[in-house]
Amino acid sequence: MKGKITAVLFIIVFILVIAVICTFLTSFDRSKEPEPAETADVSEPTADPGDTQAVIATAEPVQTPAPTPVQATPTPAPTPTPTPAPDDTAEPTPVPTPAATPMPTEEPLPTNYESKELGSGSFRSDTGLYIDVRTDWTARTVSDNRAEIEVTVYLESFSIHLSPSDGGVNLNLAGEYVSLPTPGVQYDGHEQRVTELASKTFRVDLPVNSSNSFYLETVYNFGGTYGGVAIPAIENGGVISLSRN
Repeated sequence: MKGKITAVLFIIVFILVIAVICTFLTSFDRSKEPEPAETADVSEPTADPGDTQAVIATAEPVQTPAPTPVQATPTPAPTPTPTPAPDDTAEPTPVPTPAATPMPTEEPLPTNYESKELGSGSFRSDTGLYIDVRTDWTARTVSDNRAEIEVTVYLESFSIHLSPSDGGVNLNLAGEYVSLPTPGVQYDGHEQRVTELASKTFRVDLPVNSSNSFYLETVYNFGGTYGGVAIPAIENGGVISLSRN
């Protein structure tokens, strides 16, 4: 009797050992499985007392689908609107040309006309620097209605050096304006020298038995230094009064 009890206890112990080993092996296999995305409730069924092994139900892991990559659509860059180029073929608006003022017709002088002297005179500047401009004039009749005034401009100076000029002398007689060239001057003497700069003959209206006055202005564009003083220009002038019978 004692020997049977020992044998039964041995069998029970053996079965328990086998159950522990199976449980350990099952736990070991589950530790190697990946963690599921979502955990399902696992309920261990109650082992039937008549069975010698416990049955363990495991929930299969839920596979989480990988997100589908979204491809970004690039935003198109704005296309600049081209600026229209100016039309080079457009014809410019013509500028009206002012009508030319007709020049007065010069009265032809009669041939073999007996000319008469009407007078002469002179105008002189006063710079106070031993350099001055003198303007001489002479008037005479040339027809029954016209007269001529001859104007000559002189430079009075001591030692002086001048270059030629295209518009050195400006003359204005009764509103008629002219610009005249002047020659070069190279003088190193100690005596006063008189140099002719320019001359011009003007025609004016002066009928028989009439008189008239004409203003004469002379400007010499010196544009240099004399005696240590800068002189832009030298001027003189006055009124020429003429009368004829």
